[in-house]
Amino acid sequence: VSESSSETVAKVPKKRRRRKRRKKSPGAPKHPSSAFLFFSRANGALAYQPENFNEHEHWMTTLSRIWKDMPGEEKKPYVDLCAKDKERYAEEMKTYQRNKTRKSAPSPAVDAPHADEAWVSMIALDN
Repeated sequence: VSESSSETVAKVPKKRRRRKRRKKSPGAPKHPSSAFLFFSRANGALAYQPENFNEHEHWMTTLSRIWKDMPGEEKKPYVDLCAKDKERYAEEMKTYQRNKTRKSAPSPAVDAPHADEAWVSMIALDN
């Protein structure tokens, strides 16, 4: 038996490269909120306990337990809000995409070789 096989070699973990986050366009719509987020915004005081004021983890755990144990009928208002928010996001995204393609596409009037002549003739007809 060789000595190298009996020895264990400690593996050094490779450093992971962090992915750079893609920058969000400032005009892009906000993503829709989940039903739980609507619930937690509305009922944050339910989980608030003065002795655990600085423990955010405890607060979220309490809220998530309340949410998990809640029957479907009580969740329905928050699920409906979530559905409305998804519709809002879809509409805003359509508008955003439409406006984004319009801005990136060249305008035919600006790129026309004699665009100024067209405007001059239109002004002349109005007078």
